[in-house]
Amino acid sequence: IPLWGGVLITVVDTFFFLFLDNY
Repeated sequence: IPLWGGVLITVVDTFFFLFLDNY
């Protein structure tokens, strides 16, 4: 997995977690 791929996964996972936490 490229470095940017890992960053992208981290960002998406963070937003997904916030989305579930808010809704």
